[in-house]
Amino acid sequence: MSFIKGLKEIYLLFIKIGIRKKRTILLTLLSFTPVLLLLIAKIIEITKPHSSISASHLYSNIIVAFYIQFIIGILSIFYGSSVIDEEVEGKTLIYLFSKPISKSSIILGKFLSYISIIVITIMSGLIISFIIAYINAYISHKIIIMFFKYMIASFFAIMAYTSLFTMLATFFKRTAIVGLLFIFGWESIINYMPGKTQKLTIIHYVKSLIPQTAVNRNFLLFHLEPSSALTAIIVLSLISIISLIIGIWVFKYKEYII
Repeated sequence: MSFIKGLKEIYLLFIKIGIRKKRTILLTLLSFTPVLLLLIAKIIEITKPHSSISASHLYSNIIVAFYIQFIIGILSIFYGSSVIDEEVEGKTLIYLFSKPISKSSIILGKFLSYISIIVITIMSGLIISFIIAYINAYISHKIIIMFFKYMIASFFAIMAYTSLFTMLATFFKRTAIVGLLFIFGWESIINYMPGKTQKLTIIHYVKSLIPQTAVNRNFLLFHLEPSSALTAIIVLSLISIISLIIGIWVFKYKEYII
């Protein structure tokens, strides 16, 4: 079977499997928690005009931060590590290897299927949240640009983190634990240290793509010394591509004991 045909078959297979899993439902519910909170804030804002609560302020300073700092990381860890881990632990690799499909098609096809699920989940949450926040407000071109920058930053974050954890899954067992230590240990500490040490984290480059208009109010941008947007995109793209290439290469030649 050709590489492209095998890739398509694996992609469609795991899209169908992925969306039916209980884990997908639970992670989707987690991803839409900010939407519910924003909806409550919007109802309060409308029913109590003199309230200090502003849904648009909450969106740009809390909701987006929650997605980028927490939800994207969680989804990337569990889906990225699952590309390999769930097949090894579930002893289903032998089934995949029995098909006339290359190992490269298997790992890349499954990776793309899970990336698709993450992107759809995160982008849906951001879009619905934006609509709720600004449904009865004037939307200037600056707000629209800000929104698209949030979307771009989220996309590159998803790609970089998921590629990294997919690669790590070819080296380690229980990659989810390694991922949690990386995001909520290493990155959480280094990211808020002033100076060039910030550049040793993925989140630094993700934050560099976010509008810097609320630096003094948004903890997401606290102590941030941003790189240029072009540098951030290049670095995040390289992390994604290199991690994926290494992951595919290791998976292709590693002997898995099932």
